[in-house]
Amino acid sequence: MKADKTIKMKRLSDEEGWELFSREALRLRDSTSSQWAYILNQLKAIDPLFYRIHEAILMELFKSLKYSYDALKAYELRLCFLYLAAYREEEEIDADQLIQVWLAEGLVKSREEGRYSFLKVLEDRCLVEIVAKEDNCLDIWKLKIHDVLKDMTVHIAEVDQNTLFHAVSGSVVEVVPEGFLEKLNMLKVFDLSNTPITFLPKSIHQLKHLLYLLLYNTQAKVIPDQTFDLSRMHLLDLSFSPLIKSIPSMIKKLKCLQILQLTYCYDLEFVSCDISQLTRLEELDMWNTLFAFSWELTDGRELKEASLQDVCKLLRLKRLRLTLKSLVEEEMVGSVVEIHELWLLWMPEVRQTHLPSDMRAMQKLERVHPYGCDIEPTTDLFSELRNLKYLKLNSSQILLTLSGLGLGRLSNLKKIVIEEYLQLKDLGEEFGRRGCFPRLCKLKLWMLPSLESLCSSIREGSLLMLQNLVIFRCMNVKVLPSGLYYLKSLGQIRGDKEWWNEINWEDEEMKKHLHAKYVEIPDNNNV
Repeated sequence: MKADKTIKMKRLSDEEGWELFSREALRLRDSTSSQWAYILNQLKAIDPLFYRIHEAILMELFKSLKYSYDALKAYELRLCFLYLAAYREEEEIDADQLIQVWLAEGLVKSREEGRYSFLKVLEDRCLVEIVAKEDNCLDIWKLKIHDVLKDMTVHIAEVDQNTLFHAVSGSVVEVVPEGFLEKLNMLKVFDLSNTPITFLPKSIHQLKHLLYLLLYNTQAKVIPDQTFDLSRMHLLDLSFSPLIKSIPSMIKKLKCLQILQLTYCYDLEFVSCDISQLTRLEELDMWNTLFAFSWELTDGRELKEASLQDVCKLLRLKRLRLTLKSLVEEEMVGSVVEIHELWLLWMPEVRQTHLPSDMRAMQKLERVHPYGCDIEPTTDLFSELRNLKYLKLNSSQILLTLSGLGLGRLSNLKKIVIEEYLQLKDLGEEFGRRGCFPRLCKLKLWMLPSLESLCSSIREGSLLMLQNLVIFRCMNVKVLPSGLYYLKSLGQIRGDKEWWNEINWEDEEMKKHLHAKYVEIPDNNNV
């Protein structure tokens, strides 16, 4: 279609353009904060200097964004939101680390309150974006704050240097000057994570009120002796710091320590037996470290290296992840009855043939992961762990079936992961039995070369909540169990393409129905 007349549009002046935008913006005053964030981002994309040139205008626009903030009734919740000013724009923020900071500042009473209450409210108000969740959409893992909302937090909050020091992740902070900490004596959280810093200043002892010291993924080599004078410290995180070599006897001076994280400290050679004096410790994470625990050591040991018996004296432990270099006795951990999460990693040269029988006393266990343990198939050990929600079994050379482990009696189990069980031929008929696994959401089967079948059939009333089935490098599984077709909750079947193409189908209808749920896993990927 041709126009009768061509009209050439001239460019509006800055004043005319702003008048037009202002008039349209008034119609958007009731928009959500995420919509306003989008608008401001568009303006910023057009003109990177928009914020500086139109600072007064920006303040007016912040008023609309600030409605969501003002609607946060709890003062503590507002402060929790303002803490996001410490993170980079669009950075993925680890929810657990963020909640640890909130706990240190006394803004939340528990991790559960931070995770299920505060973060949920911030998401509902469109103040944060949740970018990763558990399959059942209950556990929040990662979150982001849009750059415009980040700018708003900075605008609202005059960040008090005595409240938080946070070196921006990935920055080039290598040294904390000696005089830097002199005026920060009220500091509660000192976070140098993801920086190339190699040592802490001796003046760190001046931080008498410090609760959390985070040196995650740094190049720190030694913890200065003065660090152990910080008697109020609740958390010490040295995980993924490959140059740390020793946890000395002075660790016992941290009487209030609740969390000690040393996972993936590949150069850690020595841990003092005096960790047994950390009577308030609730979390000890030493997963995949160079240092590994023995069941017991002789009293004449020169350096008094920590043993597993020292760990078992920590009666308040709720989360325990250890690397082991010796066989574990039949009864070992029953004294630590408060544990919710237990991960045990045996070194490759050690072949543990059973889990400690006194694990049955751990009635609060929710997450269990034995790695490198050849569990006997008739132990029925797990059947009494009524609160178990997550079970991961790794690296067995003898187990042929999961029948006999008592898994079908675990009514609260939500996720099962089986990896590298070289002789496993079937999961057992419990997986298809009516009433078994009523809350199981995800079943992951990974690199099981001998596995031939899941179970013969899935009866009505079994696996009622199964949402995600993962089968990767299990090339001998040629037939999927009948009844899988009728699982209404099943959303995805994930697997490698080569395996999927080799399945023998009962009929075309089942093939068509399940193929619509299939998602390919690339050969070099993980889930």
